[in-house]
Amino acid sequence: MDTTQHDLKILSICYYIMAGITGAYVLIIGAYVSLVGAMLTKLPMTGTRGQTIPDFVPSLIAGIGAAMVGLGLLTTAILFGAAWSLPKRRNYPLVMTAAVLNCLQVPFGTALGVFTFVVLNRQGVKESFYMAFRPVPATAPPPPLPPPGW
Repeated sequence: MDTTQHDLKILSICYYIMAGITGAYVLIIGAYVSLVGAMLTKLPMTGTRGQTIPDFVPSLIAGIGAAMVGLGLLTTAILFGAAWSLPKRRNYPLVMTAAVLNCLQVPFGTALGVFTFVVLNRQGVKESFYMAFRPVPATAPPPPLPPPGW
């Protein structure tokens, strides 16, 4: 019994959930970085003993925070793209990239990534992902017209 379509649908749902969780974490990190940035702008740059905070420290913290938020948004976009692509059987490399990124998120992401590798390494699944890229013979008849009312 072939359960490929069912497995891809379950994977897609799990990827949507994982993308939502990752997006929520990115929003929390962004709020935290904004809070720290606001606090740093209000703090005096000199201490009670006359020592000063170097001018590059607030910029460094803002840059690290922006990089973290940017990577989180990129990861979220990759996970949403994989969730959208799985039931349509498109973008095999994107889905594999999402599986690798999921393996870094212990424990649910690791299980989801391993299950993705197991499902996508089936020979029939690989072939179905790449069916759209096979050239159409020149003698193929034109596709049928859609029924009226579409």
